[in-house]
This record gives sequence, structure tokens and C-alpha cells, in this order.
Amino acid sequence: DIKGIILPLSPTINGKLYDVYNSYVIRTKDAKELTEYLLANGIEVFNYPDMISQLKKLLSNSKINLPMTDKIVNESILLPIYSEMTNDEICYVIESIRDYFDGK
Repeated sequence: DIKGIILPLSPTINGKLYDVYNSYVIRTKDAKELTEYLLANGIEVFNYPDMISQLKKLLSNSKINLPMTDKIVNESILLPIYSEMTNDEICYVIESIRDYFDGK
């Protein structure tokens, strides 16, 4: 319920909800600034642009124009998610994101 964030769709099977992620990716037009804010607050996050730029280097002989991919990549942030995360750590990530957008 944070304005400015697009959350991933929750997978369903036969109408039942299953939240199983190996990556939890959110999208925002403020991805670069939010990433810097989260890193400054001790939250390790990742972005796709580095991965996509490496792929483009591998494919340098081809003329690829992927404007929608570039848009989504530049709006995406991979949040930390792993089985050992405590509820306090999860809440800290959520509250940090809320604090960022509340301060805008």
C-alpha cells in the first residue's frame, strides 16, 4: 500500500495463493534514488541494469533495441529475501521504503 511502488503478482494455483519467491522485485520510477537510500540504511539491494548491460556487451555484434525491457530494468529493485530473515528485518525493509516515500 505504498504509493509509487509496483509489487510482483502473487502466484496462485487453483485459486489458492502461494508466496514463494527467490527474488522479491519491486518497481518504482525512483529506483535509483530508493536504491541509494536503502543502501545508506544498511539494506542490501540489487538492480538489474548491471546484469542487462553485461548481456548487451555479450551481444554487441547485434543491434538490439529493447525499450520496454530497459524501462522495466531501470525501475526494478531486488529486495532482500531469504528464509533466515527475521520479522524485524522484514519490517525494517518495509518501514525504510515507507520512510523514503513519506519523505518525498
